[in-house]
Amino acid sequence: MPLKQAGLGLALLLYAISLALPGLHLRDYPPVEGYRILLTGWYGLMVLQLAWLANPLFAAAVIAAIRHRPRLAAGLAAAAFGIGLLSFTATNWIAHHAYIERLGAGFYVWMAAFLLLAATSLISASLTSRRIPPSGKPRTPPA
Repeated sequence: MPLKQAGLGLALLLYAISLALPGLHLRDYPPVEGYRILLTGWYGLMVLQLAWLANPLFAAAVIAAIRHRPRLAAGLAAAAFGIGLLSFTATNWIAHHAYIERLGAGFYVWMAAFLLLAATSLISASLTSRRIPPSGKPRTPPA
C-alpha cells in the first residue's frame, strides 16, 4: 500500500478513534467525548473559541489528499493542527457552561490525525516532485 494511502487511512482511523475518546474533562460534569465536541463544538464560535474549525479544515485536507493534491492536503492538515492548538486557550465548555479542567486523550489523538496527514502528504509531495521534474519532461539518466 503506498504511503499516501496508508497515511490517509491511518489519519482517518485516528480521527474516528478520537470521536470515541474523552476530549474534555470538565469540573462537576462527566468527560465530553469527541463526537459530542464535533456535534456541538461549533457553539464555541459564538464566543470566539475557534478550535472546532480544525474539523472542516481536516475534511478539506482529506478531500485534497484523495484528489492527489498532497501539498494542499499538507497545508490544510497543518492549518487544522494549528487551529486545533487553540483548544489550549479554551477555559469553558459552552455547551454546559462548565469549566474545562484539562484536555482528554481524544484531543491528543485528534491532533495526531492532523499531524499524520500533514506529514504523509508532505512526504508524498516530495516523492512525487522527484519523479516528475518541473519541466514536465521525464528525466533521462546521465550519459
